[in-house]
Amino acid sequence: MVRWFCPYCWDEVDERDEVCPHCGADLKGFSSLDYDQKLILALDCPITQRCGA
Repeated sequence: MVRWFCPYCWDEVDERDEVCPHCGADLKGFSSLDYDQKLILALDCPITQRCGA
C-alpha cells in the first residue's frame, strides 16, 4: 500500500487530493516547482528510514 504525504506539512493525504486538506497547500502545483525548491521542502520531512532494518 502506497501512502501519500503533503510535501508542505507532511500530513497524510489521498493521492487524488489537489489541495492538502490539512494546510491548504496546492498539491497540483507541486510538480511545477523547481528541483531546488522540492529539495528544500524535503529537508523538513519527518519520516526516517533505517537501512537494513
